[in-house]
Amino acid sequence: MLVVVQLPLVDLRLLASFPTGRLTSPHWPDPVSDDEFVRDAGPIRDRRRGGISDWSGERAFCDARNFARFVAAEPPSLRDGTRITPVFRRLYSSGVSARLDFGFDVDERRRARLTAEALRDIALDCLSVKVRCAPAGAGRALGDSGKPLARRFIEVSTTKSFSAPGDLVVGGLPAVLAEPSASVHPDVRSRRFDSTSVNGYQVESGAKIIPVWSVVTGAVADRARARQIRGNLWRLHAERESLRGVIRAWNSAPETFSEEKLKSFLAAQLKILVPRQRGGFDQSSALAFAENCEELASPAVLRGLRSELLGQSKGILKSLDLLIERTARLPESATGRHIRITYVDKRVIDMSSNDKYEISAPVSNSVIGRDNKVEGNTWTVGGKDDALRELAEAIELMKPRLDAEEAAEVDEAHAVIADGKSEPGLLKKAAKKILGVATFAGEVGAPVVEAVRKVLAALGLA
Repeated sequence: MLVVVQLPLVDLRLLASFPTGRLTSPHWPDPVSDDEFVRDAGPIRDRRRGGISDWSGERAFCDARNFARFVAAEPPSLRDGTRITPVFRRLYSSGVSARLDFGFDVDERRRARLTAEALRDIALDCLSVKVRCAPAGAGRALGDSGKPLARRFIEVSTTKSFSAPGDLVVGGLPAVLAEPSASVHPDVRSRRFDSTSVNGYQVESGAKIIPVWSVVTGAVADRARARQIRGNLWRLHAERESLRGVIRAWNSAPETFSEEKLKSFLAAQLKILVPRQRGGFDQSSALAFAENCEELASPAVLRGLRSELLGQSKGILKSLDLLIERTARLPESATGRHIRITYVDKRVIDMSSNDKYEISAPVSNSVIGRDNKVEGNTWTVGGKDDALRELAEAIELMKPRLDAEEAAEVDEAHAVIADGKSEPGLLKKAAKKILGVATFAGEVGAPVVEAVRKVLAALGLA
């Protein structure tokens, strides 16, 4: 089985308002193979099967064996003793979006059947492999190597005579992709694209919730089609992390950016991420799953960005709002504790948990969810207790569709939320666990997703 750990890198130098000393060679995203190289990292090589349709920067990579080295002299092992064999270390770049792919071959012969829990364990073991960017030093686990790898990328791609600020390349959230070839448990088969099955999981590595994808290709699958699906899935994560990294950096130091370069990047990136599908691949669901692992930006930061764009580019603003809506919105049938009021003059008011509103004009149409109240002209949305009750009911309806491991994971996370005494960080982590399972449970999981978000809103954690 091939397991790949992706470490996204966000190269902010291309958006800076000042000189950065960034080398122009290799000529990313279309470097010259077997001629160009990344200094102190490795040569540019062509991918044996060529690029990925619709994605620039996938035809060639830097063979990055000298970029990051494994700490252990011997290949590492899984917790059950299975050997992991490193097969490649590759550096890709399409401009602002760059990434390091660490590929491992995992022997599947010791397992009669691969389960979701086994996949999570394998992902965690691969994320725990230690690497170092300098000749000496103890090294760090791959899943926690974003900062040193970002610093290393600046070193090898900046003119030696130029002293570049160390924060112009930042690391993103890692991701893991597994391609099992052994017999797999039914829980590893979820979303189907032709004869290829895609499933998403979450693992906790340090303080991060990291997405893990499995891609299972059937015996009669079109191999080129399956490769395109893997490419779409893998590249989407890197592109979303670039957008997330740029938004975070803009919020911290807006003076770093050229206004025109920033707008151009946002327009191009949103054009990539907003479409629901790409070549038949449901990318909106993949991005929604990523949002459950790590939000694009906090509501406060997004409000600031929206305010900035409002006076500069309403087109970009519209695309940003559409991306947020498609990857984090409530199901259309959600009316549990949501009131939508439409006045005769077409003015619309949305209310969420614990809100009250005095009706003072004729109402032409309204949707009143269960547990909401109307007393005279005052409409009130149900609060925390109502939200917790709905979550419990939705989970009970979903559990018969889960395997024992997933049901236990949901129960454990639900207990943390129902207790009501945990700190906000633990509550959010528990909510993300439930969302991670519910997102890929099909229609029966949609009410759970809705209920979790309502609970977070009622607790003031949305």
